[in-house]
Amino acid sequence: MVSEEFSQGIAETLDILNYMDKIYIEKIPKKFKDFLEKNKSKSYVSHLNHSKKVNEIKRKDERYIINTIYDVLV
Repeated sequence: MVSEEFSQGIAETLDILNYMDKIYIEKIPKKFKDFLEKNKSKSYVSHLNHSKKVNEIKRKDERYIINTIYDVLV
């Protein structure tokens, strides 16, 4: 079980991933994507500004989730 704040960070991460090209999403291991889906907040609604670059988006403190994915993909 993860904390509510962490699960909100996961929800934001998944929101960002929904806007990424499929070629990048396919590089993320299925097991990790399953972990994210299982542990995301069911009630949190992300309000991220998708017109900005990923590194410019103000997100939850759990930004290391998306940063880790970004490091793996780039």
